Amino acid sequence: MLENGEYLSPIEGRVNKPQKANRELGIDTGFISGMDELAGLVPDFKFSYIRTSVFNTPFKVEMPAWLTKGEVQTVMACIFGLLSIPPTICFPVNLDIVDKVAKVPR
Repeated sequence: MLENGEYLSPIEGRVNKPQKANRELGIDTGFISGMDELAGLVPDFKFSYIRTSVFNTPFKVEMPAWLTKGEVQTVMACIFGLLSIPPTICFPVNLDIVDKVAKVPR
């Protein structure tokens, strides 16, 4: 559905909301009854999907809810730029580098 370099407009994440409030919207996720107070501890966020290569399917990107539209565009442009270098990789280069550098000793 997405062409190379395209991403969806960010959507409000709802997994950090009370389950009762989400069910009113027809969404079956969120904190269950008795744990509603935890909802205030998890920051609000939004998410999008971006396609970075014709070789990969789009993947989910989560970001703070307080980012402006311009900041979201910058974040997505950076992600696209980083992932355009090695087109057969389906995850951010930063994670690849961390995985190579941070080894757990035996």
